[in-house]
Amino acid sequence: MSVASAVYDSTCVVCDYVNNIIRRVWLGMQRSRQLSANYKIYEEIIRFDKDAGYHLANMNDRTNKHYEIEMSKTKRITWAWDMKNDLDD
Repeated sequence: MSVASAVYDSTCVVCDYVNNIIRRVWLGMQRSRQLSANYKIYEEIIRFDKDAGYHLANMNDRTNKHYEIEMSKTKRITWAWDMKNDLDD
């Protein structure tokens, strides 16, 4: 492995790591905003519907399920120096 390819692999891992951190933070913020919006909708419909709590729970469950799926799409990062190469034997 040449020095250039080793440096390139290491920097790509760093960029991927930063990208994943930013994506997870962004998804967390979106999830929080959606849960907040769900609660505002709940406050509006509680005046007319006695089952508003049930509907809030369903909306929150769907929101949480959606964001769990999105978070699972972010890949786990392993650092270049943690990878086992054939030359390490």
